[in-house]
Amino acid sequence: CTSLHSVIFPRSLSSINSDAFYRCSNLQNAFFTGNAPAILGRPVFDKCSNSFTIYYRENSKGFTSPTWKGHSTQQIPLGYYFLAVNNGKADRAYYKPETKVVIKAKPESGEQSFDKWIGDVKNLKDVTSPKTILTMPEHNITISATYEWRYSLNYLSLRPLKQLRIRQRYNCDETPITTWID
Repeated sequence: CTSLHSVIFPRSLSSINSDAFYRCSNLQNAFFTGNAPAILGRPVFDKCSNSFTIYYRENSKGFTSPTWKGHSTQQIPLGYYFLAVNNGKADRAYYKPETKVVIKAKPESGEQSFDKWIGDVKNLKDVTSPKTILTMPEHNITISATYEWRYSLNYLSLRPLKQLRIRQRYNCDETPITTWID
């Protein structure tokens, strides 16, 4: 699991199974909107990003600071809301409503180009721009940058070409394993 950067847990969360987010190497933020789960398996958040942080509300119960279950924590004041950005980033993880926030998609790779933002995009200035402005709403939101695959073919043939079909097999994190042409 390499494409997950942030996760927001609902107030109703009561347990997280062992290994649920184990080795999610790019997971940087876990936002808890309610109390700490009564049941937490091991190792739920082990081998996540080096900067992994658990965020929880000021009035939540069961969390400790500066760490909880071996992970960095940060308490969020009431009146602020969580912003989870996957495949991109913002300056912080939480904001007051009506705050203007610059959102940036991760850099494009040689094989992929930015396509658009998806998720709770109603308050984004431009969903088709890799760098845009979000007006923070009065609720927690998740947005994700999406990418298109680029293809280039360097092939010359003297025989007539009737049909060219590009096929790919993908990993669970949507990276191609194999590409072939028939």
